[in-house]
Amino acid sequence: MVGSRTRPDQLVLGLYDAAGELRFAGRTAPLTPAQAARAAPFLHAPVGEHPWPEEVPTTALDRFARDRGPVRLTLVEPVAVEVSADAARTGRAFRHSTRLQRFRPDLDPRSITSVPR
Repeated sequence: MVGSRTRPDQLVLGLYDAAGELRFAGRTAPLTPAQAARAAPFLHAPVGEHPWPEEVPTTALDRFARDRGPVRLTLVEPVAVEVSADAARTGRAFRHSTRLQRFRPDLDPRSITSVPR
């Protein structure tokens, strides 16, 4: 995610591939203060080593952002979320930002390996 665990700015989305690796799958639009407040209780420090680096090129999150510097991530334990997105994708990643709908603590993030078309 981008921002702090107590006040997240955006969520960075990932999907597990067939080999069990967590791959970038997109990001949410900036969270409203109300969304950030509802998100904070679900955002916990990772247990063990996180598969993502703490800094990624902007193009990892926005393929059209060519001239911006790197983005600093706040790594959290993966948690399932429901998002609303348009159908445009580049490979497994959403081409445009998504809208956070709700957190799904009832689902195991590793069980979500694809997004419906």
